Amino acid sequence: MRYINFHTHLHSMIDNTVEVRSLSTNDIAQIEADKLYTVGIHPWYAHQGNMEEQLNILKTISLQPNVIGIGEIGLDKLRGPTLDVQKRVFAEQLAIAQAVNKPVIIHCVKAWDELVRMKKGYDTGTLQWAIHGFRGNARQALQLVKLGFYLSFGHHILDSQSKVLESLEAIPLNRLFLETDDSGATIADLYNHAAQRLNKTPDDFARIIEANFNDFFNR
Repeated sequence: MRYINFHTHLHSMIDNTVEVRSLSTNDIAQIEADKLYTVGIHPWYAHQGNMEEQLNILKTISLQPNVIGIGEIGLDKLRGPTLDVQKRVFAEQLAIAQAVNKPVIIHCVKAWDELVRMKKGYDTGTLQWAIHGFRGNARQALQLVKLGFYLSFGHHILDSQSKVLESLEAIPLNRLFLETDDSGATIADLYNHAAQRLNKTPDDFARIIEANFNDFFNR
């Protein structure tokens, strides 16, 4: 079996692991030909620098085969510029994703209604969307899945008191990913914990995530 770390900002160099590293447009010099990446303009920084230049960089770099998605991108009501600014930059990146036919990895904080409206407005039905670091309750998780989102869970599933465990157990298995993001958790720990919660063997669970990975990234 192999692990798939759906979203990380660090290279762990662990054997039998596929890592999808998330970079900003300012970090593209770090891209290595034999590794997988998503690249995007984070909503926190949607007002910084020459945005036209950054979007042009994203258009160019998104054509590389090992840049397999656009992200993390999205909306955040607690940090960053005004929501109107974030929406404009988000929309530009959604257009890029549509143009290159690559999925989007979403950062969303307290802007779920706005995110859903944008998905309905900008999604033609061909674009894959995933929420990274999902921490919401089961009701919200099921609503998002019904709207076509994948959900990626992080280190909070290791907390036995976390409400996110109900979400993990509630959603269809074919809409699920795991990620370490920038935490100290290992992807192996997340896999083991999730497999136990879902009453799956480690090998069966790994096959599920691998199938989701192939579907989401059209591999």
